[in-house]
Amino acid sequence: MAFSMTALAPVNLSAMEAKAKQWIRDHPSVIVKDLSRARRIADEGARAAFAVITRRGSKQALGTLNGNSPSPCTWRGLWSHCFCESCDVRAGPPVGLCMACDGDRMICKPCKEAGRSWEQSHAEHDQHMMEVSGYTTDDGMFHRVVPPLQIPVGDLTPNVDGEYDMTEVMERILSERARATSTS
Repeated sequence: MAFSMTALAPVNLSAMEAKAKQWIRDHPSVIVKDLSRARRIADEGARAAFAVITRRGSKQALGTLNGNSPSPCTWRGLWSHCFCESCDVRAGPPVGLCMACDGDRMICKPCKEAGRSWEQSHAEHDQHMMEVSGYTTDDGMFHRVVPPLQIPVGDLTPNVDGEYDMTEVMERILSERARATSTS
C-alpha cells in the first residue's frame, strides 16, 4: 500500500526541465502527454518530458498534502504524493513512486541500485502496521516523527478504496506518539 504522510525527496527541477527540453527537441513529432507508460519507464528523457508537460495540471489536481507538493514518479514521471516503501525514511525523505508502479512491485531507482527488492521491503513491513513519519494536526501544523511510529491497523477495516478512516488513524497516531514520548 502506498501511503502518503511524509515529504518526498526533492527533485532537481532544473535538470529535469533541461533533459525534457533536449528530448522534445530530439523528438519533435511526439505528443508528450500521450507517451506510453512503457516508453516513460524505458526512456529517462521521455519521462522527464512527460513530467514537465503534466506538472502544472497535476499539481493543481493533486494540491498539497500536509503542506507538501507532489513529486514525479521515479519511473513514470506521473505526479503523485505516494512514495517508495523501500526507502529508509530515517535516512532521509523517500523517493516519489506512483501507486501503479508500487502495484507492479517496483521500487525506486536508489533502492534498486542498493540491491533492495519490493518483496524484501514488504516482508520487512508488517502489513498490520502503518509506519508514520509525519502527520498534520487540525491546526494545520505538520509534525515530523523521527524515528517513525509503528501504528497497529490490523483491526481496522479499510474503505473500498483501501484507505483507513483517518479519524481512527489520527487517534492512534496521537495515542502512540504520546506513549512513545512518555517512555523516552
